[in-house]
Amino acid sequence: MSFAQRWGLFQNSFFKPRHPRFNCCLCESYLVKLAPVKIYETDKIRNVAFVGPTGSGKTTLIEALLFDAGAITRVGKVEEGNTAADYSDEEIKRKSSIHAKLIALESGDFKINILDTPGYIDFVGEVISALRVADCALFSFCAVSGPAVGTEEFFRYASENSLPCMIVINRMDKDRASFAQTLEKLRTSLGKSVVPLFVPIGEEGAFKGVIDIAKMKAYEFENGSPKDVPLPAIDTSSFKEMLVEALADVDDTLLSDYLEGKQLTAEEVVSALKTGISQRKVFPVICASAVKNAGVSLVLEMIKEYMPAPSIKIAAATAAKETAKLTGTKTEPLSAYVFKTTTEAHVGELSYVRVYSGAINHSTAIYNSTRQAAERAGQLIIAQGKKRFEVMVLNAGDIGILPKLKNSHTGDTLCAEAHQFIYPASKYPEPVYSLAVHPRSKEDQEKIGIAFNLFSREDLTFKMRHDPETRETIISGMGDVHLEMILERFRKQFGVEVDMTAPRIPYKETIRKKASAQGKYKKQTGGRGQYGDTWIELEPLPRSKGFEFVDRVVGGVIPKNYIPAVEKGIVGAMEEGVVAGYHVVDLKATLYDGSYHEVDSSDMSFKIAGSMGFKKAFEEAAPVILEPIMDLTVSAPEEYIGGIAGDLNKRRGRILTIEEKKIVAQVPLSEIAKYAIDIRSITHGRGHFVTKFARYEEAPVKTQEELVTTYKKKREEGTK
Repeated sequence: MSFAQRWGLFQNSFFKPRHPRFNCCLCESYLVKLAPVKIYETDKIRNVAFVGPTGSGKTTLIEALLFDAGAITRVGKVEEGNTAADYSDEEIKRKSSIHAKLIALESGDFKINILDTPGYIDFVGEVISALRVADCALFSFCAVSGPAVGTEEFFRYASENSLPCMIVINRMDKDRASFAQTLEKLRTSLGKSVVPLFVPIGEEGAFKGVIDIAKMKAYEFENGSPKDVPLPAIDTSSFKEMLVEALADVDDTLLSDYLEGKQLTAEEVVSALKTGISQRKVFPVICASAVKNAGVSLVLEMIKEYMPAPSIKIAAATAAKETAKLTGTKTEPLSAYVFKTTTEAHVGELSYVRVYSGAINHSTAIYNSTRQAAERAGQLIIAQGKKRFEVMVLNAGDIGILPKLKNSHTGDTLCAEAHQFIYPASKYPEPVYSLAVHPRSKEDQEKIGIAFNLFSREDLTFKMRHDPETRETIISGMGDVHLEMILERFRKQFGVEVDMTAPRIPYKETIRKKASAQGKYKKQTGGRGQYGDTWIELEPLPRSKGFEFVDRVVGGVIPKNYIPAVEKGIVGAMEEGVVAGYHVVDLKATLYDGSYHEVDSSDMSFKIAGSMGFKKAFEEAAPVILEPIMDLTVSAPEEYIGGIAGDLNKRRGRILTIEEKKIVAQVPLSEIAKYAIDIRSITHGRGHFVTKFARYEEAPVKTQEELVTTYKKKREEGTK
């Protein structure tokens, strides 16, 4: 062992606090192993995605869970920026989650892998990644505000992954907290399968315990620990009826027995509840106050008792050398999925991996079947946010981090080379909001390319492209907050300031009638001069037919070797635009006459002459500006459809179909440049949309006049 390694061990042993459960030292990045860490079998692991809107108290709930499990000795606060879940500079500044994190804790004989997710809809990609590898989801809502922006969308992604779900109504201690009202909002938003399981004893400042209506037990809390108390005189019959009605889909005898007045046993209700949760027929609701640590310990017990052990879903997986189905045991061939990658300073790239079958052992060779590349698992790490602990093996069902894989990225499958499988990659929504990024120097332009390509590998809802028509670098994401966070990270990591503007709309120019003009370039500067003479005819082509060049010169009035130069001049003028600076399309240019000089003519002179003739003819051919039209599909709850339709009419939209929860329309791109922000305002965050290019058509006369005027003004300013 080198001196540096020995010194590192000494520092970690004496100056880093030891983790009370994992029996190893804590660190801020990752470290060499100091002591064995307990290895958990598959049936003792629970993988839970924590999902909920910003302000639901999700981060505080995780802090309380860590404290109750003995993983931390002091509960951090979001306001003080010292929580285990939100540790990045951006999250501390914004006081909300931005990235999905892995937070492992032990409770009894169980290991619970919490996948903490952001609550703001702009970071939906992080939610999708976590839900892809979780076995169940816990949704957190505020007892005051209830469901918020993104609730239905996040719940839909959980449904697409067939995840059993439970719901915590948190912040029961707050002023105006109401369990009944919040429950009703959730049932309206998410459906009647959302049913109460715990009912609060007291609300607001009087909240002190819960009633488990499945087992008909009551608990009050002291320092986070529940104690059995006699059932209080609270009418829970309406809540019990909701629960039993939902369980009737699982066991129809329960409802009839209940309506006949028969006493249902706790065992009957709990058994049906477990089945209903696993089949996604029941979504139980419990209540808690994370700040007061009241009800939090029961959340842990609920996860262990009602949530499923890692279920292995091999749908659509393929085997290169065998077709046997995997069942998800550690003795089977390795198969794992990379659901998230990130880069940290002084560490490099970290790959977050869910093991589906087999096991990943320390320093063993693995294979990336997606990219057909060999990898080696050096260190295996589990995490509690930024604190990392090394383990020697990740068994089937477990989640961990592999540092410094060379060829692996989000969506890749890892396996044994002799038994190759490929899991289908997660599908992420296309970006809906864009900005143009303008560097302040050539050096900055290079940094932009490097940085944004790195970010797009880590965040699959972020895209960067260069628009050749507008000559802009365009970055796109899920909203203004998403791109704001990306740019903050860019400035911090790369020390570069950039200017941002709305992207230029890619208008196009074309013509409506035939026209001809001469383009003659003659220049004498003493010595060899420049001479080129062309006659060019333009005529319109149908939409989307592009450009056609015809050589109709006869008699050698222009030598054949100069004809390509004329075409280049025309193409160059088309790229620059004539009346408003936009790319010219859909016309045929015919070179039919001209003249040349035996000494002064050259490729350059005929290229300039071709450009001049084209521009003159274009201005005489009834030029027109075309605007891009987009197919727009908006999905939203029925009560917002009328408002959306009215808004689209104001945007010059043509509505094609209106359904119960969907509108299909065609709208000019210029009218929906910030639609991602506007639709959230119109639908209170409950609507989403997709767009696709449809066609180009003539812009309104007023719009054309404004574009031409702006272009002329810029040209005049450029010549001053």
